[in-house]
Amino acid sequence: MILKFNKINITPYIGELSIDSSLNDIYKTINFTLPFKIIKEKKLKEGMKVSLEDGKSKFFEGICLKFEDDNNETGKFMCVNYMWYLTVYEETFQINASAKEAIKAVVKSFDKSLDIVIDSSEFNIKIKKIYYENSLEGIIKDIITQVTTKSSNKYYLIDENGKFKIVKNLGKIKLNLKHISELKRSFDISNIKNQIKVISATDKKINSFVVVNDSKSVKEIGTIQKTSKIKSKDKVQGKNEALKLLNLLKNTNKVVNFTILGDFSIKIGHLTVINETTYIINSVKHEIKEGIFTTKIGLEAYYG
Repeated sequence: MILKFNKINITPYIGELSIDSSLNDIYKTINFTLPFKIIKEKKLKEGMKVSLEDGKSKFFEGICLKFEDDNNETGKFMCVNYMWYLTVYEETFQINASAKEAIKAVVKSFDKSLDIVIDSSEFNIKIKKIYYENSLEGIIKDIITQVTTKSSNKYYLIDENGKFKIVKNLGKIKLNLKHISELKRSFDISNIKNQIKVISATDKKINSFVVVNDSKSVKEIGTIQKTSKIKSKDKVQGKNEALKLLNLLKNTNKVVNFTILGDFSIKIGHLTVINETTYIINSVKHEIKEGIFTTKIGLEAYYG
């Protein structure tokens, strides 16, 4: 890997380096340290462009956001990739189009050359909404949430080596768990919804509703209901919508975190199977510290 700062190859001078990515954020972060002498000599500062390349493609391309120095000895830099701009750029939109068309229009309003690959036909659903003074990230995430609610499939916006995609996952990989450390597990039911009420309604009138639940879960932990509105009066459609949403929201959140030997090929969005449970890689932190390369991984049980 070659790290360039303001087009200058600074790889030989790097002290510590970490690369963070998460399904909860649409941008990657790189943190690294440099000797203050090199920073002064190369005139490096916040606002300059940064890229991380593997010789074939750019693993990271963005801008230095923060700089701090420690007693004129070591400088610390925090850099974010291009997608960070979507979190701070605000706009007002009136959308009346498919989810796919809407997301592409939102992105291109910021940069006409920027594109997002969306292969799923589920993004053909119609979105009709006005967004006032929202960040572009907020608008995109809201549209993805609407598709998720309708389809009962979770979708994620992922930067894969500079190519932006909305996918359910990036396919399966096998992790090398031979030298695992810092293992932590957690189980959480705070976000469970075990009863879904789908209401058929217009802006002026409620026509009917359908309720479905997971009886086993209700008996164990009590009823936790979510409501969802559709315009159709068809009760069969209403029940199908409710069952899809229940299937998505009824599960215990299972999270596993651990550290393994460093591996740049591991990316957020990949699926992996451990002890017969399928997980999606939710977060990855590649870290080089004191010459040792490790990768910290966060997994979340996948219900796809």
